[in-house]
Amino acid sequence: MSQRGGRCRGSAGGAVSCGRAILAGASLALLLALGAWTARPSYAALLGVMIAHPDGVVLRADVFVPAAAEGPRPAVVLVHGGAWRGGDRGYLDLAAQRLAERGWVAATIDYRTDAAAPFPAELDDVEAGVRWLRDHARSYDVDPRRVALLGESAGANLAVLTGLDATHHPERTAGPVAGVVSWSGPMDLRTMVAGGDATPAWLRAAAHHFIGCDVADCSPRYAAASPLEQMVDGSPPVLLAGSLEEIVPASQARAMARRLSDHGVPVEVQLLAGSRHAVAYADDVWENTTAFLAAALHARAGTELATLALPAVPVGGAAAVLALIAPPGRVRRLPWCPASTALRRSRCRR
Repeated sequence: MSQRGGRCRGSAGGAVSCGRAILAGASLALLLALGAWTARPSYAALLGVMIAHPDGVVLRADVFVPAAAEGPRPAVVLVHGGAWRGGDRGYLDLAAQRLAERGWVAATIDYRTDAAAPFPAELDDVEAGVRWLRDHARSYDVDPRRVALLGESAGANLAVLTGLDATHHPERTAGPVAGVVSWSGPMDLRTMVAGGDATPAWLRAAAHHFIGCDVADCSPRYAAASPLEQMVDGSPPVLLAGSLEEIVPASQARAMARRLSDHGVPVEVQLLAGSRHAVAYADDVWENTTAFLAAALHARAGTELATLALPAVPVGGAAAVLALIAPPGRVRRLPWCPASTALRRSRCRR
């Protein structure tokens, strides 16, 4: 009997032997597949859980809960982007699953967009999502003291606002948050809409629509929607990620980092080369994102943020520029990431 082109040929007995070989191979493949599946850390996915219904609008969450019972666990609330006028909580379900595989409860939440309700309805809804998770901490085995936020794009704007507002008014989120991660979040809407930076026209229009009026006519509303203008001492640590040539100018992250530093708030900034926006560079900032969250969540439980040494950072060429502005000794220093899309799934260099 011989095998050519993946087919068995030869006598009837040979065909039987070949059939057995194929069956054995298929069984092995099945066992390997099952082994790969069972090797993954398991979690339960509870999809479409109703969390609020402001003005009759039903808001839902997808909650990912690690299966292993290890006592109350940290939690991360994830806030999707969409230029404040659209988007879907499912944008961040993959990130939430990866957080659950680390042993953290993760919830992606809905909020009303400006097409349905004007600002500050969006902020109210994100705060309600954090409050809901804490109110149901026992149901999901969450430690209510250790809750952080991760947002992308417009959702990052709302996540940082929520973190700052929780310091001003902890009753709105049932307590302060441990830390906030911003992937490409707009921090200064006044400058953005007024044309004071390199924001593209369509995004300026989206921010204007979000606020609902001109800068000259309602300056206080722009201030209320801009994390840069909502700073207060004691705010949670913040990680600001972005790209140097993307739609949200890097100057937004730099200005926010300076303001945080002025108020003594631990801050990390990681700016990648290129123009990728938010979830498009998630793989390249994932290691730093989870390290930051781990440090912030543990610090909230009573320990200090870790401090790591920064190796020499090459600047120029394909390397990303890394900006760090923070109180000395209170921020972890980050590695740099290559801009090459071929390396998007590789770890950043150390």
